[in-house]
Amino acid sequence: MTELQNNAKDLVKALSTLRRIKSRLNPYCDLNYGEMSVFAALMKLKDISEKDALIQMAEISREMDISKPALSQIVNKLEDKGLVERVFTKEDRRATYLTFTAQGTAIYNREKKRMAEMVNTITKNMGDEDTEKFIQLLYKFSSVVEDYKKSHCNQGE
Repeated sequence: MTELQNNAKDLVKALSTLRRIKSRLNPYCDLNYGEMSVFAALMKLKDISEKDALIQMAEISREMDISKPALSQIVNKLEDKGLVERVFTKEDRRATYLTFTAQGTAIYNREKKRMAEMVNTITKNMGDEDTEKFIQLLYKFSSVVEDYKKSHCNQGE
């Protein structure tokens, strides 16, 4: 086997390990990854607008780059947990808005703090130099994958 083949095999193994770690390493205690992502997008959009502003589900969908049906499934789970609520206005009955409940805001802030603690621990254990290299390599990897997808995936094959 050539060095390139060995590297390719090792890369596939490493990516597989990373996928397994991601599925086991959910730093959020009360929320799954998708739920926390919706929370983060909602909080970011609220920070940009007025504090008490309602945020349209369509805005969250765009921010997260996910479909409206996928977002709706996650929001249903968050509603069932009493963490967010859908709001409709008289001005635009077709638009669906989303807002945190008081419990949702408290959980978001707690889970955000836990995530920061986890990331700080990881970066401390990896060290500054390795963390910087890892970040640069992840960005480069992402760029290479996107370039490959653009040049190979839309050719009608």
